[in-house]
Amino acid sequence: MSNLENRRWDPPELVSNRTLLIVPTHDLTLHGIVVSSAGFSGFRKGYYGSQSPSAGARPITHTTTPPARKLPDIHLDIVLVVFCGGTIGTAIRYAFAQIPAAGSFHTGTFVSNMLACFCYAGLTAYLAGASRLGARSKELASRGLGMGVCGGLSTMSTLALEGFTAIHDGQVAAGIAYLLVTFALGLVCASAGVWAGTHLAGSSNVSAEASADTNAATTSKGGKA
Repeated sequence: MSNLENRRWDPPELVSNRTLLIVPTHDLTLHGIVVSSAGFSGFRKGYYGSQSPSAGARPITHTTTPPARKLPDIHLDIVLVVFCGGTIGTAIRYAFAQIPAAGSFHTGTFVSNMLACFCYAGLTAYLAGASRLGARSKELASRGLGMGVCGGLSTMSTLALEGFTAIHDGQVAAGIAYLLVTFALGLVCASAGVWAGTHLAGSSNVSAEASADTNAATTSKGGKA
């Protein structure tokens, strides 16, 4: 056995688990070096030549650079559309808030949330199925009417405040019932909105196709004449 094989190999300094360790070996080849944050874990011995590593050789480290974060793409026209829609929706909700409450059941908040669930779901279904609208028109309608108007019309914070206020005042059953009825009927209104929006989009597509066929037939007859 050669002196090189009997030579004790001292592990290098500890490096992070995201650092690749490269040891200059000349004729000495080491395979499978594993370095972690806990230190040197082990290596698999390969072929040893007749020469030992250079005495002054130092490990070369390469660190990985994390990818740069991409800033959000903000469009001022979309911001303006959402702002205007939110202003309208909030004004409508304020008008509904003037409806007197029936005990712990706040009618104005309930009507606002149900109307928002129906309109937002219906709008989303209609835009998804309408083929006559372009992508830009759909985006403006979704942001302005959906996120803006329906977002301003609905209110989760007021619902939670009213429900938990009733529970805190000792009207536990009434407060819980108010919350449960709102969530349950909200799902019903959203389902009804999806149905209405889908059928409205289908009818609109049929009308657009019929109009296109009529125009094509008229153009064909005019060409023959």
